[in-house]
Parts: sequence; C-alpha cells; structure tokens
Amino acid sequence: MTPTTIGYLLLPVNALLFTGLFAVNKEYGKRMTGATYLNALLFSVFAGLGNAVVFLVASLIQGFAIDPLTIVYGAAVGALFVLLQVTGVLAAKLGNMSFYSQSFMLGSMLLPFFYGVFFAGEDAPWTKILAITLMVVSLILPLGDIKKENGEGEKKKHRALFYVLCLLALLGNGAICVINSIHSRNVPAATPFSYTFVYSSFTAVFALVGFFFARLFVKDPEVKASPRLSLSFLPILLAVLYGACNAWGSYVGIEGILRVDASLFFPLSSGLCIVLTYILCRVVYKEKSGLFATLGFVLTIIASGLFLIP
Repeated sequence: MTPTTIGYLLLPVNALLFTGLFAVNKEYGKRMTGATYLNALLFSVFAGLGNAVVFLVASLIQGFAIDPLTIVYGAAVGALFVLLQVTGVLAAKLGNMSFYSQSFMLGSMLLPFFYGVFFAGEDAPWTKILAITLMVVSLILPLGDIKKENGEGEKKKHRALFYVLCLLALLGNGAICVINSIHSRNVPAATPFSYTFVYSSFTAVFALVGFFFARLFVKDPEVKASPRLSLSFLPILLAVLYGACNAWGSYVGIEGILRVDASLFFPLSSGLCIVLTYILCRVVYKEKSGLFATLGFVLTIIASGLFLIP
C-alpha cells in the first residue's frame, strides 16, 4: 500500500474523530446547564491531562524524541487547544452546534490551503480557488437566518457571542493545522506521539493557570461556585473523551499530511466531518437549520468535492 493510499484512508478516520469531538461538546452542553468559562477551563485541564498520560506512554513505547522547536510549536498548539475547548463548551450552550462545527472545520480548510499555496509551494488550480470561494460564502450565508425579535436583548448578546466563538474556532483550528503542518515538515526528528504529548501537557498547564488566574478576579458568587459542577465523574469522563477525539484527530491529521498535501487532506476530511456532524445534529439532537444555513451546508459539500478534481 502506497503512502498516498494510506493518507486517503486516514481521511475518514480524521473526520470521525472530530465528529466525536462535537458530539461530546453537545453532550457536555446539555448536561452542564450551569457551566461557565471556569468549567470550560477545568474541562481543558482534564482533557489535556488525559491525553498527556496516554501519549507519554505511547511515545515511550515508540521512542520518545523531541526537538527544541517541538516545545515552541507545542506551547502554541496547547494555548490554541485551550481556546478551542473553551469556545466549544460555551458555543454548545449558546447556539447551533452544526454551524459551530462548520466554522471550526472551515478553519482547517482555509488556513492550510493558503499556507500550502503561498508558503509550501503547493498548486492552486482554478477548482481549488473556486472551492475556497464557495467555503467562504457558505460561512457567511447562515448570518442571513438571523431575525429580529422583540424584547430579546439577552438573546442578541448570546447570539453575538456565539458568532464570535465560531470565528475564534475557525481561526484557532486553522492555526493549529498550519502549525502541525510546519512542525511535521520541518522537525522530522520529533515523533508524532511525542509531539502530541508535549502540546497536551501545555494544554493542561495553560488551562490550569488560566483557571486559577480567572478565579482570582471572579466576583459573581454563582460563577465562582460553578467549578463544583466539573468535579464529578461524568464531566471528567466527557472532558477526557473530548481530549481523546481532539488529540487523536490531530495525530491522524499529522500522519495524513505526511502522505497527502495539506491543501488537499484538510479540506476533504473537514468536508466529510461537516456532513457527519450536520447529520448527527439533525437526527440525534434535533437541531434545526434555516434556509441560508442549509444552503451554506450544500455549498460546503460542493466545495469539498471540487478538491477531488485534479
């Protein structure tokens, strides 16, 4: 089996893992009705710790190998993972998870594409340019479903925050994909397991520091007491499952871009993930999508298909 064939086989694996990530986010949002950003930070601590332990053992079995640059890249990815885990937990409480997942995964399409074309010397045929254009349009279209409602000051605030979280997810996930691509190509001495252990450790450390720092300045007694919600079996289990989907999905992505161009691997796996998450949210969680959001979803499918054209 050729490396390219293995790379294509990793595409659906990557998509399934990230679909699982969004499902865990949704479950956490449903079960943790009083969750705040402090809960989200604790969520990141447990997610990072669970991964750090697993990947430390795996890297020791495989052969632990890192480079000084691995620490730098790992710290950047760890910080971004905290951002994404917090945005995911909060977004699940505020809005449509299928739209959040679309924004999240479009980041892994857009930023790696531009990086691959402008900095890695990858080709940019007209089909890919058209696909990227359609993806941008698909991200903007759902905004057309926003309707004015009477007396909805708090709802407007929540909706605006939800779209900010979606934008942060797009930029954060795209940045992670680019950093992982740079690391895998420029630091071949570091094993993927060791690299994953490094950024998982940074995720846990940054989240824990952020939690204690934020708690120092919390004045709302309900927010200050909310972390107790996170210190029971189910929230910790969901956090560890989220971290597992996130880390293994990223690991599979790292292995994939060693065999297939980043500007091809990420758009295809992300497009498949968007489809799977859309189906999951509609069938299992009964989420409803407006006309413009549905059109955006269709455009994303078409755009992903265009990447298959040489």
